[in-house]
Amino acid sequence: MSTGNQEFDAKFFDDASAAWMTNKTKRVNCTYVYKCIYTHTDGKMCGKAVTIHSTMHCWAHRGSIKKKEL
Repeated sequence: MSTGNQEFDAKFFDDASAAWMTNKTKRVNCTYVYKCIYTHTDGKMCGKAVTIHSTMHCWAHRGSIKKKEL
């Protein structure tokens, strides 16, 4: 497949898939759930499942959202 001068090879699709998966976790039933974007003080991301997509935070970190993020 090609569009103009750009070719879509296997590496292109692998890179796109990896980028799409950066904030998601695959579940057993082949569905995906977003990961919490909260960053702890040690620099690690939370990674728990997001229940309300408008906040992108899990139930534990929903209260820690700064007003400027809303």
